[in-house]
Amino acid sequence: MAKRRRRSKKDSVGEAVAGLVIMSAIAVYLLTKSAVVAVITLVIVIGIFKSIRLIIDKQREVRLRKSGIYDIDKMDGRQFELYLDLLYKALGYKTEVTRFTGDFGADLVIEKKGVRTVVQAKCYAKNVGIDAVQQVQASKAHYKAAQALVVTNSKFTEAAKTLAHSNGVNLVDRESLIEMILAINPGQKPSTKEVAATKDLGLDQKSSLTVKTSEAVQVSKNPKIESTRIGQLGEHKINIQLDQLPKDCYYLSDLMVRNNKSRSGYSQIDHIIISPYGLFVIETKNYNGEIKGERTEKSWTVNNRFKMYNPLMQNHGHIKALENLLKSYPSILFISIVSFTMRCRFAIDPELRKIESNELIVYDVELSEFITRKINRLRVTGSKQMLSELDMKNIERSLQEANITDPTLRAVHVAALKKRSTNS
Repeated sequence: MAKRRRRSKKDSVGEAVAGLVIMSAIAVYLLTKSAVVAVITLVIVIGIFKSIRLIIDKQREVRLRKSGIYDIDKMDGRQFELYLDLLYKALGYKTEVTRFTGDFGADLVIEKKGVRTVVQAKCYAKNVGIDAVQQVQASKAHYKAAQALVVTNSKFTEAAKTLAHSNGVNLVDRESLIEMILAINPGQKPSTKEVAATKDLGLDQKSSLTVKTSEAVQVSKNPKIESTRIGQLGEHKINIQLDQLPKDCYYLSDLMVRNNKSRSGYSQIDHIIISPYGLFVIETKNYNGEIKGERTEKSWTVNNRFKMYNPLMQNHGHIKALENLLKSYPSILFISIVSFTMRCRFAIDPELRKIESNELIVYDVELSEFITRKINRLRVTGSKQMLSELDMKNIERSLQEANITDPTLRAVHVAALKKRSTNS
């Protein structure tokens, strides 16, 4: 049986406008008894309504572009979850992104003023049905939440709305999401990058050096050092990934250590993961476009136009500096990882994407997945556990002690990097 097409609000408005135009023409004809005047009036009224419609449509289009909703529509499910994490952080919530698989029906857990809420994120091209409502409602007890919420870039089916109403589940559809975004960054396109910058590059960042233990994430007492490197905006998303690492790992961020072989005399390392099987040294990049290069080439290109120093070679220099610091652990394994944003596409040696390699090129949203897979591979292939819990704590302490936080020395290092970039 064929389904009848439901009349939309837009259809009803159109019919009302058409009726008003016709009635206006008839009224003019009755008053003037002139068909010519009635036709002219009809044309003028139609022109006025079309002009108003064009203005409204233009304003709506500007509003949509400012919200960045078109970019959100291109995201995959995990990117949308990470975007919402940044969005709710900017709204003043404490947030936690759950595991990508086995999340028990909640993609995020947010909390504000003592009220804990589970969130189901749905980045869909079609309308969201009752499954999302059922899943998030079922997750409330597991996460000990008081409220449940489903957020989508699309709309909800009538069945989903009815079920949500009867179960007290709140719904945020496309229009509501746009309003939330515009409320944070009025007059700006609130992309993931801009939300991260608004929240985490000066408003609520307690420190640039953190370490993850089996108990909790501890923030170091070192003063915050304002980073001026290009990769800064992308590094907040990396922090989200690092929070999802195995619990037996430590991580530290934004370390600057002495390196006599560097032109500046220092190495500034974005992130270090200390695992029982070795150290992951991470360099983050915030480029946009095609990344092309071979493992042995000194320079790589961005969009075949701009050159950048081979990031693997750059990271190799960082690793050499760490080896010099950790001479008491001569057999430690170092895994080099370079992380790019999803705005890039790779034209590189395919081996650099294989988990077997100790040099990896990854996207920022898959960093924790690659690290976890690498650790699991080392474990199942019979690799000996190199570091005990005491070893990892000693390494973490040594690196913290070696970290240079003096703003003057950091400024000298940045100036040296800029000079090298200009000369090249």
